[in-house]
Amino acid sequence: MSQNEIHRHTEALLQQLKSEDSMSEGERKELQELALKIQSRLKEQNTDEGWEEYQNHLEKVAIDFQEQYPTLSELFRRVSQALSNLGI
Repeated sequence: MSQNEIHRHTEALLQQLKSEDSMSEGERKELQELALKIQSRLKEQNTDEGWEEYQNHLEKVAIDFQEQYPTLSELFRRVSQALSNLGI
């Protein structure tokens, strides 16, 4: 999986976050920031260190939101898997 595919997954995630009306603004902002940070690091071609924090956060969010926001949960899993596939 390429960085372009990760970018597409994070863009889909950002779009889905905009449409989740029942989500609190704080949750939405936190998750948007996570997706944007991942995009930013990929643009910098920074695939060396420090990704473990993002991976852990993605996995936690996917689990925490699984029942209430299954679509978001799946998108977070896709981003996490895509990063893993790149060896990040």
